[in-house]
Amino acid sequence: MRGGKYPWPTAAERAQAESIRLLRSARTTNDLDKAVGNMGGVLKLKDGSWIAIRYRDCHRGNLWSSAVALDSAGNWFESDYHFCGELSGLRRDLQFREEMARMKELYPDASADLPERSDSHLIELADAPNLTVAHQKLVALGFRTFRP
Repeated sequence: MRGGKYPWPTAAERAQAESIRLLRSARTTNDLDKAVGNMGGVLKLKDGSWIAIRYRDCHRGNLWSSAVALDSAGNWFESDYHFCGELSGLRRDLQFREEMARMKELYPDASADLPERSDSHLIELADAPNLTVAHQKLVALGFRTFRP
């Protein structure tokens, strides 16, 4: 995303720089949740690793998008794909999934009647068993590795 035709940073470049700063400064999972904001999410993988994705976009005037992901191994990914509300939908889907898992534990006899739901194809990232598989899924979604 860097190196545009203007001598000053574009709005997308400023959003990316802010995302890097916030993700880099996070020290706890609570910090990560705050860093990703209301349009991003923290994906906790089955092996205990995680990927935090911060997303920003603009629909006024010059349309732009900036997604920055940091994983628990220190790998960075970026995308300018326009996810729009999908990443905030992912957070909602992950919360719904956790609630349904708790309900199934509490009420095993009723678990067949509980809904299964996923509005977002991004939920597949949360199903990754480890970072290697998650990285492949990120790349398939249009992310690329980068060094901030």
